[in-house]
Formats: sequence, structure tokens, C-alpha cells
Amino acid sequence: MTASSTTLDETGRAVMYYMFGLVVQTFFFGAYTILIWLSTRMLLYNFLCFWMVARWLTAFRRERKLKTRVNQVMFGITAFMYLLSVAFWAYSIADGVDRMHQYIALAIHPFRPIPDHTAVTEWSPVFNAVTLINYVLSDGVVVWRAWIICVRNQRKYLWITIGFLAVTAITVLLTIIFRIAAFVVSPIKNLPDDSFYPHCYRSCRSYSMAALANNSPVARKQDKRTENEPHSASGCGDWGNLLHISFSFVTSSGQAVLYYILGLVAQTFVFGAYSILNFMSTRMLLQRGLKTKVHKVLFSITTFMYLLSAAYWLYCIAYVADRMQVYIQIATNETDFSSQTDAVLRWSPLFNASVYINYALSDGIVIWRAWVICLRSHRKYMWIPICFLVLTMLSVFATIGLRLATLNTPSMPHLAEAMNISQMSAVSTSLISNLSSMGVIGITLWLSDIGEQYVLHSPTRDKERRRQTVH
Repeated sequence: MTASSTTLDETGRAVMYYMFGLVVQTFFFGAYTILIWLSTRMLLYNFLCFWMVARWLTAFRRERKLKTRVNQVMFGITAFMYLLSVAFWAYSIADGVDRMHQYIALAIHPFRPIPDHTAVTEWSPVFNAVTLINYVLSDGVVVWRAWIICVRNQRKYLWITIGFLAVTAITVLLTIIFRIAAFVVSPIKNLPDDSFYPHCYRSCRSYSMAALANNSPVARKQDKRTENEPHSASGCGDWGNLLHISFSFVTSSGQAVLYYILGLVAQTFVFGAYSILNFMSTRMLLQRGLKTKVHKVLFSITTFMYLLSAAYWLYCIAYVADRMQVYIQIATNETDFSSQTDAVLRWSPLFNASVYINYALSDGIVIWRAWVICLRSHRKYMWIPICFLVLTMLSVFATIGLRLATLNTPSMPHLAEAMNISQMSAVSTSLISNLSSMGVIGITLWLSDIGEQYVLHSPTRDKERRRQTVH
């Protein structure tokens, strides 16, 4: 089976839809990670360091937190479910990368036979079956909690739920067994060669001109005058150079799209975790009430920052989808879109600049908290981070203004250099303002601790203790 223009288009869209599913999965996995951290933190007061896990768990078993069997079982189930979710998420990323590599190979060599499976995709049924274990474990926890809450004389009705849980467990177990058996027995031999891209480059000179004219999109770009000339050795060499350049362009464009997708996946993970944290902080503010001006300002800033982050995340999804569609057009028609700016790409500099507003707002909150915590005698040092905060805001506004100025005008070298300087200034001044604020807070806490130790161990305090002991 070889790939035609329609097959390239359908395969590319299938890869794009899979990547959208991966982005959605990553969003929920990021939120799930925060929830797992909070739930395990309720069982354990400290963070699990990977080099001290065994020793740390043994120490907590001696204490009250993991002393009961229920807490031990709950912690074990929670950790196992999370690790299984991590494995499935990591495999989904590997599967997406493999699908993208296969599509790049298909775009380079459209008349190469398409393999039904690869070394990564053949594991897909097994991972999809194993992840069903989380369904059984979560249902078991729900049934167990219902058993505890339920009145004793009504627990007999829960046997219906327990029966369905047993059926679910048996079904999942059989599914895993069948998937593993099919994976072991299935004679999958049609695996792609790891050195496929270099093979395309080495063999590009050996293709006949008739095959190129019938199958390769590059051949359709040949000049009619060249077609009528005899195919000399130098002509074949020129065709080989042309194909080498074309294959290099298709490969580099596909790898660039793949890097965009991986960056979007990492961004989505952080945004999913940030969504849960933002929800919890907003809920705490609403529970305290919005009567004071401080709470109103914090609520407004938190909401604005989240909405700006959500808008930037949605734009990144649209940007990656647009790049993928452009690459599909490159693979099917061999059209160079790298020099064109479409309706989505032209807004990229503005969105990248607008997101810097969150830098200034978060720095302002940090400085305000440092001002509240800091001693009155040390507040004069807070003017240093305040000055850097002002510089950060000016750099952000300058960057946004320059981006707006370049939307409807052709790119000019001096404006590009000014934008680079303003962006670097915004990041640098933001970092300095944060570090200086934390430095002032650290000095304040250190001095307050020294003062408390001096008061506790002062000679006057010792005399009072002796006097109280005598009386």
C-alpha cells in the first residue's frame, strides 16, 4: 500500500486529532497530579524524596499517620493509581511522537509501503487494557466508602454494587489477558527501519524520472522545458540535489511541528495544575468574603491572571493546529509556506508579549506580601524591588506596544532589536525584583528569630524563671 495525496491528508489529520486528545489528557493529568499531591499530603506531612522513600515510609509507619491499616492501603492504592496513570500518559506521548515520525517518513517517501504497526503503536492495546485497572480500584474505593457510611441494616443492598464491581474486575482481567496474548502471538514483522531518513537521502538519486512524475509531489514542480530535455547524468544529479533539499525541508518542518506539540503538552500539564491551584485559592478568598479592599484586589488579579493564561493556552493550541495544517499542505502539495504569515501566525508575537503582564502582576503580589511581612525599619530596602517592578512594567508595555506597531507594518530590523531588548529587560528585572524581595523577607525572618532567641535566653528571663521556681 502506497500513500497518495488523499492518504497524506487523512493521515495528517488523524495525527492532529490524536495530538488534540493528548493535550486534553495532559490537562486532566496535570490537575490530577495536584489532587494526588494534596491527598497524599493529608496522609503524609512531608514530601517524598525519591532517594529516601523506603526510609521515610518506615519512619512514618512508626508514627500515627500510616500506623493504621486503612491509611496504608489508601496510600498504596493512591500511589499505584498515580504511577499507572503516569505510565499511560508517558506512553501516550511516545505514541504521539511515533505517529508524527511516521507521518514525516510518509511525507518524505509517499510511495513507500505503509506499515500497519510500529514498535510503539503495537503496545497500544496492552496499555489501553492495563489502564482499566484504575477503574476497578476507584470503584472499589467508592464501594468501600459507601459501606462505611451506610447503615448496618441497609448494607445488604450494597451487595448488588459489590457484584457489579466483581464483574468489572473479571472483565478487566480478561481484557488484559487477551490483549497480552494477542500481543505475544501476533506476528508483527512490518516494522520501519530506524535509518529510514538517511536511506531516503541515499536513494533519492536512484528514482526514475517516470516514477517521480507519477508519484512524487516534487516532480510536479519541474519546469516543462526541463522535461523535454534528455535525461543526462548531470540532470539526474540536479534532480538528486533538488530531492535532497526537498526532503530536508519536509523533515525539518515536521520536526519543528513535533517540537511545537511537545512544548504544548508540557504547557498544558502546568496549566492543568495551575487551574486546580487557582480554583482552590479563589475558593478560599470567596469563603473569607470580599468585604475588604485587599480581598477584592487579590480576587481581581487572580481572575485576570488566570483568564490571560487561559487565552494564551488556547492560542497556543490554535497555533499548533495551524502549523500542523500547514505541514499537511506541504506534504501533499510541496508548497513552501515558511515565508507566509497566516491569520493565526501573525498574532503570535502579540500573545507572546501580552503574557508578560502576568510577570508584572505576580511580582507586584510578591512585593506587596514582602512589604506586609517586613519590619517597619527595613521597609526602606523594599524600594529596590519596587523600582525593578516599575522597570518590569515599563518593559512589558514597551514590548506590547512594539508588537502592536509591527502587526500592520513590514518587519524592520531596528524594531526587532528593540523588541528583543525589551523582552530580555522584562525577564531580567522581574527576576531581580523577586530575588531582592525574598532577600528582604529572609533577613527579616532571620533577625526576628535572633530576637526571639535573645529574649528566651536573656539574663533577665533566667532570673524571672528562678524566682518563679523558688516561689
